[in-house]
Amino acid sequence: LPFNQELMKGTLKRDKFLFYIQQDSLYLVDYCRVLALIASKLDKTENILQFLKFAEDSILVERTMHEKFLTVFKGKPEIHKSPACFAYTNFLLSTAAFRSTEEAVAAILPCFWIYREVGNYIYSNASPDNPYRDWIETYSAEEFRIATDIAIEVTDEMADSSNDLI
Repeated sequence: LPFNQELMKGTLKRDKFLFYIQQDSLYLVDYCRVLALIASKLDKTENILQFLKFAEDSILVERTMHEKFLTVFKGKPEIHKSPACFAYTNFLLSTAAFRSTEEAVAAILPCFWIYREVGNYIYSNASPDNPYRDWIETYSAEEFRIATDIAIEVTDEMADSSNDLI
């Protein structure tokens, strides 16, 4: 996508990135709610703890990154979700609340996996002086890779278990 290409090259206009960060910070609140809601529906203690950790890490790591960019770029948090942000968070919240736990876990998996893949690709191709380096390093970090691997494992495990019921 052009947004990702420009982010990778460091040529993305600051106002576009700022809008993205503002929307992402609004998305993050609901994303953490979804992770906590999924945790409340899980059976295995280690999975409950892991999803609560995902929610906590999302708030602590990403909020710090968002606040840094908002300060550096002199932006103010966006008050309203864009229609796309609203639609996506509404989908995630509705799925977590009203669908099976397996569907909820599957619904959030792309949030992990796509960001990891895009983050790794951009990290491998970005210049060291890229103004969006903190974003790039967040999603290419070892910690995020491990979290994504765990999310994939839990999803696969739940998919295998649900197939046994059919």
